[in-house]
Amino acid sequence: MQIIFSTRRRLLAVSLFCALLVPMFGCESKGGRQMIEQNFLQNDLKIGQVLRLSSITKAKSGTVCALYPYQPYVAEGVPESARINAHLKATSYTPDESHWTIVVVDPEAVHISKFKRSEKLDILASHEIQPEHKAKLAEGFDAANCSSLDKAAITKIESQGRIFLVMGG
Repeated sequence: MQIIFSTRRRLLAVSLFCALLVPMFGCESKGGRQMIEQNFLQNDLKIGQVLRLSSITKAKSGTVCALYPYQPYVAEGVPESARINAHLKATSYTPDESHWTIVVVDPEAVHISKFKRSEKLDILASHEIQPEHKAKLAEGFDAANCSSLDKAAITKIESQGRIFLVMGG
């Protein structure tokens, strides 16, 4: 026997489901805007500029982590890692070679902003930073995979004809 739901009932069911999940994982609409937009990072953030992530997110406190291509989860020991990883699993997050992600966790939700890699915007993991990259980072900027939102910052550098975002804390 097949049960057919009207569009209105499906919407109500999805809304209730999200309301139940928000305290545990956060819930985002598939068509909704990301907390951090690729267009902003690619076109508005200038090379060498250091930008506090708290200035472009709606969140005032929490944790920020970068997920690099093929990275499926946040390492244990990172504040909120269990909550982040549960959300990634619940949303069937699938990492791949062509994308990287910034995850912002605030008291209300886990927000995922996914970015397509290109020559104009890629990401450089903290373990990939070479002396040539360090020389291009602002003085005092320490690359980090995760950071508290009040300390998290991003910057852009150019290397070998590509533009890289570096996250730090």
